[in-house]
Amino acid sequence: MKNLKLLIGIIVGAVIYRFLMWDEALGLNAFIFAVLITGAVFAYKRELRRYRLLWALAGAFVVSAAGVAITGIVFSHVIYYLTLIVFLAFVQMPSLRSPWCALLLFPYHSAIAIWMDINLFGSALSELFGKRPKKPLRARVRWWQVAIIGTAAIVFIWLFSIANPQFAEIIRQVWQAFWDAVAWIIPDLSFPEIVHFLFVMYFLSLFVLRFKSTIISKEDERTSDHLQRIRRRQCFPRLQTGLKSEYHTVVAGIMVISALLLMLNVLDIVSVWIALAPDSAPELSRFVHRGTYALIVSVIFSITILLFCFRKNLNFYPRNGLLKAMAYSWIGQNIFLLCSTGLRNWHYISEYGFTYRRIGVFIFLLMVCVSLLLIFMKIRKQRTLYYFFRMSILGALGVLVIAGLVNWDLLIASYNTSYIEKETDYAYIERLSYQTAPYILHAAPKAFDEFEDEDEDAAYRLDDYYRYSRQVHEYMQEVDARSWKSFTFGDACAMKKLKAISSTSSNAD
Repeated sequence: MKNLKLLIGIIVGAVIYRFLMWDEALGLNAFIFAVLITGAVFAYKRELRRYRLLWALAGAFVVSAAGVAITGIVFSHVIYYLTLIVFLAFVQMPSLRSPWCALLLFPYHSAIAIWMDINLFGSALSELFGKRPKKPLRARVRWWQVAIIGTAAIVFIWLFSIANPQFAEIIRQVWQAFWDAVAWIIPDLSFPEIVHFLFVMYFLSLFVLRFKSTIISKEDERTSDHLQRIRRRQCFPRLQTGLKSEYHTVVAGIMVISALLLMLNVLDIVSVWIALAPDSAPELSRFVHRGTYALIVSVIFSITILLFCFRKNLNFYPRNGLLKAMAYSWIGQNIFLLCSTGLRNWHYISEYGFTYRRIGVFIFLLMVCVSLLLIFMKIRKQRTLYYFFRMSILGALGVLVIAGLVNWDLLIASYNTSYIEKETDYAYIERLSYQTAPYILHAAPKAFDEFEDEDEDAAYRLDDYYRYSRQVHEYMQEVDARSWKSFTFGDACAMKKLKAISSTSSNAD
């Protein structure tokens, strides 16, 4: 009865998912679903409990769902779906360690899951109705045979319907009679609901089905995190440089580049950390749009050089203390360079305000900083490139999950309308979620005071203001119509402020 119980569990899970998600926006329901699905997976697949990486990914998935319930913005939704896919990919093959192998096998597992679901359904029916007496092999009908025959029948029905209108009318009447019977048995049931329910069953089965190992998964399991010294015989000694010569070359190269980087960091200390010239706003803008990306590329190039230098036997050179010290110093200077780049970006934000691109610069700088710390761990503990790339991807995912807890829309709107001395770009804030509407509507009357009634620009802005007000009113009606399952803290705070503005406007009238 194992397959029957599993099928019943999938159906119950689909019913719960439909109750939480059907015709609802993402909100509190996403957090409830994340908690339920992670608990169900670890309860059913007990072998998953010994994998620490899966526990970490499950926690990241739940935290990203909490970010959806807190903020309700598109950024948090993207992080939520990203962590869901990564968590599901590792649940399908828990022995994997690298995210790229898990995501590479995810489409393959998702495709063969359809066939496995058909077998599961057939096995559950066999267990439900008991074992039938064995028949000759030719008399047996397999589920795959039924699937092939059914698919062929659907294709030919479609072709014949195109070729013959009378045949198409008969098929339409038969189809309508079938749905009338289903509607009589189960009222208020639509075709999209059935398709959605079947898809949810298939989606939930991806969590509980057990997939066999492949060549990719076996190769990933055999890959080690620890470097091993490999002694190779040189066929042409005169044409190849020895380890000692390579050591001196790398040390000299790192010393030269470190000296250049030290000069750049000293200039940043003087011009960015200690004092910023008051007439440097145009230069600051030029640096952020050009120089920031150039410095980020230089840091990535430095990471590439360090990975190349410490890829093999230089890690085991007996007198490599100076090389490691120079590498650690270079890593520290690159981290300081990232901090200086972040500070320049902050100076630019203080002049022109927040945008998602400028916030993305901070997030990317933090990811690169995590990679530099992993370079330090790789050199110190003699780890492989596989370890570095695997942990860098997981570290970047962790940074994104934490960023998903912040309501960036509200941060942009509140800061740009309160602390920026220059003219606020309300058109950019309007392109964000309607949670920023209170900041726009509150400041909008002030924007028209400086214009005369005959001014065409004022008339254009007034029309735009009325259009946006109607959109905000529709948003308020849509949020009021939501159930508790779609609750988000960001929308609740926005509704409270919008209702206060509406009541103030009504009293003024």
